[in-house]
Amino acid sequence: MCGHSHCGAMGALLDRQHFEDLPETIKQWLHFAETTKTRVDSDEESRSEEQTIEAYVDQNVSVQLNHLKTLPSVASRMVQKKLQLHGWVFHIETGEIMVCDPDSGQFSPFMDYYARERLATT
Repeated sequence: MCGHSHCGAMGALLDRQHFEDLPETIKQWLHFAETTKTRVDSDEESRSEEQTIEAYVDQNVSVQLNHLKTLPSVASRMVQKKLQLHGWVFHIETGEIMVCDPDSGQFSPFMDYYARERLATT
């Protein structure tokens, strides 16, 4: 699962005025992000529009990873250790990749996360 900065789809979650102008397939896809919107909007943190979209992007990666884990074909392969899920957010302007920890939902820089993972498995 990969999200990216300045995501138009997450912007549409914030500004419903533009939602109605979207193609039907995009509207249907955005319904999967309603949990994202609810979680971010319910924490009552004061954010700018840009910060809210960034929070939607991060939260959506975490939410969708959790959703994927509920699919029987994914869950069974994870139990068998035949599949690992990864969640990333790509920051277009800097090229930075943030990695979502699948257990905590917290993000850390790509190199830091995978260096820790590598150390944990050796």
